[in-house]
Amino acid sequence: MNPDFRKALNINIESPYWDDALEKAKAMPAVPEWLTKEFICALEEDYAILGVAKEPVLRAAELVAQDADLCLLLKVLFCIIGFKAGYSKSFTALEFPATPEGVDTVAYDFLPLFPILAHARLFGNELAARGVTQDIISDSFFFLRYRLNSLVESKDKPCFDKASFSMYGLHVYTNFLCIGRLRFEIHTGFDRNVKAFADADGNTRILMCDVTLHAKGNILGAVGYTDEDSAHEAGFVETDDYYEGYAVDPATGLAEPTRTRLSKKDWKLILQSGDTVLKVHIPGMGKLLKADCDAAYERAAEIYRNCYPEYDFKGFVCNTWLLCPVMGRFLKKDSNIMQFQHRYHVFPAKNNAPDVFHYVFALEVASAADVDPATLPENNSMQRGVKQLLQEGIYVHQFNGFIPF
Repeated sequence: MNPDFRKALNINIESPYWDDALEKAKAMPAVPEWLTKEFICALEEDYAILGVAKEPVLRAAELVAQDADLCLLLKVLFCIIGFKAGYSKSFTALEFPATPEGVDTVAYDFLPLFPILAHARLFGNELAARGVTQDIISDSFFFLRYRLNSLVESKDKPCFDKASFSMYGLHVYTNFLCIGRLRFEIHTGFDRNVKAFADADGNTRILMCDVTLHAKGNILGAVGYTDEDSAHEAGFVETDDYYEGYAVDPATGLAEPTRTRLSKKDWKLILQSGDTVLKVHIPGMGKLLKADCDAAYERAAEIYRNCYPEYDFKGFVCNTWLLCPVMGRFLKKDSNIMQFQHRYHVFPAKNNAPDVFHYVFALEVASAADVDPATLPENNSMQRGVKQLLQEGIYVHQFNGFIPF
């Protein structure tokens, strides 16, 4: 450790990577390239990340470059991010320096941002080397761009705080790409308790595999499905001639009560545990139009096949409350949500159904069972529909979905 360095800045930063990062940081130039005006302006020209924060960021960089201790701190953070670990693994304590009395606050307002911008350039270069187009690279910095803009509103000035660093700073080296309306992530170890099969006509069937099911077809332990006396094991069997297990009902997304046998002459295994898939995330940025989603899936399949040839992608997977089939009880078939849902082969996910409260009612809850439906507002048709289901004892669970390539 180097306690004198941190003592000079009056900070408490602890990391299992600190010693190695500090040695690497000391070997770097006194003022790294990514603290220069030229670097920041070029990054902004290519990716348009900063927006209204550009000028104060440039001023902050100029001031930080004049302080050797701050430069060293940012170089250490840059190196720690380079280990590509999650935030909780990278830091056991993290405090950024407070602005000293009589010093321009702008230099300290943006301290957490600079090592992130440095890695943003490296990430962009890696994507470009793979053949990912400039527009996709720029779009994939959406959340960083959004965070900077939202902080202007919440803090009444351009800045980038510790919370922003912890939320986005260590996500630079993920496989997230924003492609059109959706966001995609490479997942090399599909880990759901199902196997999917396809026949020559393009039909898909999903069989539950090695999981305990409630008699009503959801996974035992999901909210509303906790009665162990009504549970059974969903064993999967494969022989030379067939596959056999509990199939998922396409209409409900839940397992059927009796076992289904699929002949190997007619059905081919297309998805199982350990396969590589593309996780689909849904940014909250407007309507979920079918045409926009279809275009995103099509372009994503093309980009990932061409730019990541080392992976054998089996298809798209998604986990969201938007895939919950019971919403078909109050939503029209041609609604955006139901059209998004119908693209997927839906199957159960064990959860306490909290997400619908966050996205529909702006409430943070641990479990749907903790919510009194009578207290929920009814300001729009979605709120009214979900509330009615809850009053009938029906939860809007998060469901899994699969779209084969």
